[in-house]
Amino acid sequence: MTVVDLRAETRAFGRARLRELALDAARDVVLTRGWAAVRMGAIATAIGISRQSLHAEFGTKDDLGNALIMRETAEFFEGMQALLAEHPGDLAGGVAAAAQY
Repeated sequence: MTVVDLRAETRAFGRARLRELALDAARDVVLTRGWAAVRMGAIATAIGISRQSLHAEFGTKDDLGNALIMRETAEFFEGMQALLAEHPGDLAGGVAAAAQY
């Protein structure tokens, strides 16, 4: 029988969820007001955590930006891969779908 540490799993889930919320909040600011308007304190307040907790998760504002870029890039390539998979053997169809993405 496998012993599961539910507290550790809950903490990991909560941490991952807060990380996503922080990245979502940062993305919203970047899209509406630009990167210069991103403030760690404002992001922390928006998602209901302390600025110190946000810094503990990401480090600096630049580290938050790098994490955001990594997430957005991964989502973009996952979307492209899914579109190309919908057109097996149809290069033109895949390229057309990718271009519209």
